[in-house]
Formats: sequence, structure tokens, C-alpha cells
Amino acid sequence: MNLKEQQYICTIAECGSITKAAEKLFITQPALSLYISNLEKTLGIRLFDRVDKQFLLTAAGYLYVEKARKMLELQQEFEAQLYDLKNYIDGELSIGVQLRRAPLLLPPAMARFRKAYPNIKVTIREGVKAELENFLAENRIQLLIYNAEEEKKDLCNVRLYEDKPLLAIHKDHPLNRRAVSLPGQPYPYLDLEFCRDELFILPTKRQSLRVYVDKVFSDLHIRPGSIMEIRNFETAMGLVNEGYGLGFNREQYKNSMTYLRQINYYLFCINDAEKNWVFAGYKRGRDTPDYLHKFIEALLVRGQEIKALSIVHSPPAAP
Repeated sequence: MNLKEQQYICTIAECGSITKAAEKLFITQPALSLYISNLEKTLGIRLFDRVDKQFLLTAAGYLYVEKARKMLELQQEFEAQLYDLKNYIDGELSIGVQLRRAPLLLPPAMARFRKAYPNIKVTIREGVKAELENFLAENRIQLLIYNAEEEKKDLCNVRLYEDKPLLAIHKDHPLNRRAVSLPGQPYPYLDLEFCRDELFILPTKRQSLRVYVDKVFSDLHIRPGSIMEIRNFETAMGLVNEGYGLGFNREQYKNSMTYLRQINYYLFCINDAEKNWVFAGYKRGRDTPDYLHKFIEALLVRGQEIKALSIVHSPPAAP
């Protein structure tokens, strides 16, 4: 992108002198003077008044400089973005994400990212939250996607979207009659006190939802009647769908399991602690490439899509 003409005019306007402008532009004064004269002839209007060796802008000159400066700013922006693309041609971005969340969150975000940075190699590491946190600490990943009640203080975090934990019960279970509606909430509420003697189908102890549920049980002084541990959320919800026991699911996961039609979902806490969020975090103080932040932007777009889906799939409150 060559804007030599605009650069020449703006420099003369700044210097007010053809001689000083020529020195700044590293060309001879006669050559610059001839260039400007030819340009004015081409435009059919004078850009400068010559007064005692001073070059003063005419009305046309002011208009030209106003537009030329905008063009030069766009040139700088273009060159900066082009520099990014050239220097990141062999770049790599490593991301850690929970196994169940990855297929719902990443594909659309990665497709958007690739359009902007087609030559960046993206590596995905899937696992439970504790494993992924270790990967980040050991610099085996650059970006951690995780869910929590609060963001990790040792990371720079971007909040992507809310992902409520929900209690899952077969639609014919007698406990459904215990549910009550809450003002402003998209799901009915069911007190876990009524469930303490039930069989709970829970994630394994290393999975983040299990850590959260165990904390809720502890805070409420509830010891479940019996527990079955299953890592796979689809299997666990499949069992709930058959009336085998009670379980817990995340709203985002629930929205991808619409084929399980025999489950009712409930809130099981009535305070703000039940608001779980999905974050994208990276180490503080670490030099992060521009494309990492571009990937986070793509995740934010996907987060808005997931939020919209949650609104569509949310059931009406219980009467």
C-alpha cells in the first residue's frame, strides 16, 4: 500500500516549508517542489499558497490533509495487522478444555479463528479441570477454559458465559411434586433435603461438577443415601432418564441432550453460589501473542450463542 502522495502533502503541511519537508522526507527540494506542482495541476486546484518561502494550506489543502491523514492511519493499521500475520505464520496455540465441554464450545470458535489466522497451529488438550490446571502450571498449554463459581486469581480471565449446575430427576419421580417456582428463575427449585435418601449418580471426584456438588452436600450437611460414580455425562443422564437414580448436569450439557425426554431439571441452591461460569484464563505476566486474544474473542462469540440456546431451551417455571 503506497501512499507517497498523501505523505508528501501532510509533511509539507506540518513543516510549513518545502525545504524542511524535503529534508524530513529524504528527497531533494526541487524534486518535491516539482511533485507538488504536478499534483496541483492534476487536481486542478492549488493546495498551498506560497508566501515568503512558506507553504500555507488553502481551503482545498485543508480538505486534502484531513482525508490524507485518515488514509495514512488506515495504512498504519493495515501494516500492523499484516505484520501480525507474517510473524505468526508458524505460531502455535495450545488450549486446555474439559472433555465434555470441548465438542460444544470449540468447533465454532476454532472455525472463526482459522479464518483470521489460517496458519496458526491449534493444539487441544482435553481432560478434567485438575489435570488442565497442572498443564497450565507446567506451560504445556497457553489458555485454560474452565468453569468455577469464581475466577482463578492467579490468571488473567475472561468470563465467557454462565453454565448452571442442575439437579436431574425422572419426570415420574414423586420428588417432582416437591418443586417450587422462584421469581425470575428459568428453572423450578427443589430442596436437596428431600433427596437425601436417594441414589445419586455422580461424576468422579476429579471432575469439577462433583467437586461443586460435594461442597453443596457438605454445606447443607447432607449425606446421600447411596452413590454411583460415572464419568460420562451422557451415561449418567441416560440412567436418570430410565429412572435409575438422581443426577446432576450442567445447563450447556443438558441443552445438547434433548433426546433424553424423561428428565426434569431443577435448581438446588437458592443463593448466588449456584451461578457457575465458564472462563478463559491465561497466566499473568506472560507474553501472550495477539492471536491468543483473537481466539478468546471467538470464544466470546460462541458464548453468546450458547447463552441464546439456553434461553430457548429453558423450561417454564413450575406452577
